[in-house]
Amino acid sequence: STAIERDRTNLPSLLSGGGGLVSNISDYNKFIKFLLNKCIVNNKTFVSTSLFNKMISNQLPDNKTIIEMSYDESFSEGVGEGIGFGYGFAVVTNHNICKGGINGSNGEFGWGGIASTWFQIDINRNCAVLLLAQVIPSNIYP
Repeated sequence: STAIERDRTNLPSLLSGGGGLVSNISDYNKFIKFLLNKCIVNNKTFVSTSLFNKMISNQLPDNKTIIEMSYDESFSEGVGEGIGFGYGFAVVTNHNICKGGINGSNGEFGWGGIASTWFQIDINRNCAVLLLAQVIPSNIYP
């Protein structure tokens, strides 16, 4: 595969995950811990409990899954049935039918990055996973 090279001294007009936003493992880990702690750091609440619960609950119409809302199955975050979408995250709605369901639980949430990075958080089990693969496009390996 070919690495994507770009001049990092000139910022793009839109700082998005696939458009130039960069970070490091330490900061990504802090972000995951922030979410795992329900957006509370040093006893300071950054997002209300009510909003956080909406963020990690399926917000798609009629509780549909990402697959049901997609026009085809090319959307890599919709890796199967049982995955909905909250405010910013893919959310497990039925762990019995989604990929990896035997190890998962309803309410897990996460998201992938442009180069096949992925994080998954299970609030109920107080655990998180961060995968930092570097593969583009992300759907080339089954």
